[in-house]
Amino acid sequence: MEQQVFQTIYQQEACPKETELRPAVELILSEDVFALEHRLAQWVGTNHCVAVSDAASGIALALTTVGVLPGDTVLCAALGCALPVQGMMLAGASPVFVDVNPNTYTIDPYCLEYALYKLRRMGRPVPSALIATDLFGAPCNYAALEEICRSEGIVLIEDLSGAFGAEIDGRPAGSFGRFAVASFATPCPLEELGGGAIFCQRDDDARRLRALRQARQQQVLGEPTVPRMGSVDAYLINARLEHCAYQAEQRRNIAHIYRTMLAGKLRMQQLVRGAKSVYSQLVVALPRSRERGKVVARLRELNIPAGAPFCGMQTDRDPWNRVMLVNALSLAGRLLSLPIHPYLSPHLTEHIARCLLQAMDECN
Repeated sequence: MEQQVFQTIYQQEACPKETELRPAVELILSEDVFALEHRLAQWVGTNHCVAVSDAASGIALALTTVGVLPGDTVLCAALGCALPVQGMMLAGASPVFVDVNPNTYTIDPYCLEYALYKLRRMGRPVPSALIATDLFGAPCNYAALEEICRSEGIVLIEDLSGAFGAEIDGRPAGSFGRFAVASFATPCPLEELGGGAIFCQRDDDARRLRALRQARQQQVLGEPTVPRMGSVDAYLINARLEHCAYQAEQRRNIAHIYRTMLAGKLRMQQLVRGAKSVYSQLVVALPRSRERGKVVARLRELNIPAGAPFCGMQTDRDPWNRVMLVNALSLAGRLLSLPIHPYLSPHLTEHIARCLLQAMDECN
């Protein structure tokens, strides 16, 4: 029925020859989308890539594929964007937040083990899945996380939305865990207005994901969604992919200037051993003696567009979060995102760093 409607609309606006060459039904899940799936899978180093409309739908599809049911709980990082929680809600699950490492800002393996211990002591079931977010372009400590998940029977899902192009010891972000989910509508090297992707190695997982995508059974507050990528998104993402590696290296060069200028003066995000970040955001932690709002206001007076990072603290209302998320709560109000772009000049980067130090002195 859907194809007949598309064909009728198209035939009213196009000549028969054009209709034969490119029917309008290809506006969604077109050959462009399938070609992008193949290219992304090669880029990341996985056997399969399943393109979706957004990362939240992708996370929901991954959770449904591994058998997460409505009412189940899923572990995720206390610092990050809202996409993992939105994906859980689509699947009917609820989050259990895990504290982060105060230096890397990503899930701390020791905090994960402690959270699992506390859940058992409280008589709560061990969550069946963990969503690990590669925050600000930097990958998590996957060597430790994968070991914990294997021993506990937990499915590991990588959220690489802001880290497309990052790596650990030459292994690309997106190839860790049973699934990896990316968003192309958040600050990332492939940022566009929409689109997402799920990466996996197993053939049976890929078949299940594609069947769920086609069925369109995901629900949001009773309303059906269509977790399928459109041709326009695929075309734009494919175009950005041409320059992704070059721009990631440029961002690293700019981040090196920031690190050199701010060394010993501010705490900057540290990387796990062997990791390379793509610095989708350049984030520093201000000292507790400096109020972020005042520093941001002074920087904007100097025409420096800095502010709170795109991803922040998920929540602090639950008693669990107030007790278990000490590091995340300590960092949440102190994190400051500085301008970073592949074509930001070294001279301007140094100027921004000097302005930040000046603003901190004036806000003392």
